[in-house]
Amino acid sequence: MFDARVFSTLWAIAVLFHYIKVGGQWSSTPATSLLIVLCAAALLCRPASLRLLISLSLLQIVNAAWKFLVLEQLQVSWFFTLLISTVLLRAIYTGREVWAEHAGPSLRAALLVLYFYAVLHKLNAGYFSADNRWPHQIMEAAPIIGPLYQGLGLEAYGAALSVGVEAMIFLALLLPALRPAGAILSFLLHSTLGYAGFTQFYLTFPLLLSFLPPAATRLPTAADLPAPARTVLLVLALLVMPVLAGLNSEIPGFTLLSKGLWLVTILPVVVILLRSLRTPGAVPRRPRLAELVLPGALAVWCFFPYLGLVMHPCGAMYSNLSVHSGQSNHFLLPASLQLDILHGELVEITASNWRRYPLHARVSERGLRHSLVTERQGGRTVDLRYRRGDEIITITDSVLEEESVWDHLPVITYNFPTSSSDFIVVAQHPGAPPGLDRRAEAVAHPAPTAAESPPASSRSPETQ
Repeated sequence: MFDARVFSTLWAIAVLFHYIKVGGQWSSTPATSLLIVLCAAALLCRPASLRLLISLSLLQIVNAAWKFLVLEQLQVSWFFTLLISTVLLRAIYTGREVWAEHAGPSLRAALLVLYFYAVLHKLNAGYFSADNRWPHQIMEAAPIIGPLYQGLGLEAYGAALSVGVEAMIFLALLLPALRPAGAILSFLLHSTLGYAGFTQFYLTFPLLLSFLPPAATRLPTAADLPAPARTVLLVLALLVMPVLAGLNSEIPGFTLLSKGLWLVTILPVVVILLRSLRTPGAVPRRPRLAELVLPGALAVWCFFPYLGLVMHPCGAMYSNLSVHSGQSNHFLLPASLQLDILHGELVEITASNWRRYPLHARVSERGLRHSLVTERQGGRTVDLRYRRGDEIITITDSVLEEESVWDHLPVITYNFPTSSSDFIVVAQHPGAPPGLDRRAEAVAHPAPTAAESPPASSRSPETQ
């Protein structure tokens, strides 16, 4: 069983980074963010407190559900936080004294599911296209790795290298004998991304404890301090943490401060990983069926893009996966898996100034109407026409005819072009004629008007 107090410490740190104010924007509403930051700061100072861990988990579940159902802005890291918080609550409920032992199998399974889909979703023509600059940007921004990557001339292999690293992490974590190596690879990946500014997946650091020898995970925490010292630390944390979380990235010294916090964050993980290399591992017990329910639900949910049901949030961030309108750019899973029965009637876009619904796309009318309402409520207008059977419907300024309550309900089961880049590459059979592997740019993504805003699903870096 991993050290529960060390887990709570790393979880609190990860939550603080998850809610930090980036680019002048709070991750949630300011009031909600401050409340969760204060709770996480308190847990950091009192990691043995089950009440604080329960409170933090409940706050994150409520906040993630609100973002999911009301704002429809739940990125994959929020969805993963929702799942892990639920796992923690269930484990504490079933065994308050040994909750870490109950949580371990579920945490391991959830992280394996996430890495499996991080690899599977990227096996598509869009991710390996020369137009995809995302892997190169990450490689070039990484310390030490960036100069080596450029010096060896590996720019042409950026996509393959990124997929290869994630595949090695998944396989190593899957095999008990290789789990310390897999944990080290995972740490190197996410600490490098964190240095480049992508700190949302520091959430993986505490989860790695469940893959390591229990003895290696035991470190001193704030719980080992004398009571007066813990009180002073708690007061300081409650005063300082909201200030740190609310700092704007444009103030002088912000970069130096952020790099210093990055170093402080990774140091305990480095110590644990080094200790795990020389600590005999214990054979983990087989998970019970009940412990696999939540990770199993995550696995099913993340497969939904290939059924044409849901793209967001399904672990498809940065993948350039495109599964919609009877087409797919995936190398392995065919477009024939798509189901349209949950979408309502499919209609064809015949004129559009909106990138989310390009010309000639066949989309769900239910999802289309809901998206138009969402855009109008956000102060953005869209003009388009679509064909339903022999009928042509014209939409001006996002105004719908015969608008009903159904058009205002959250719709999470419609599919749409998922690539926020200006291309959709469709995977073709190796024997297909050359030049047919990409739809014309003018057809797939007509240029937006000056007033057009990018779709909500593409405004977050996690969904690209």
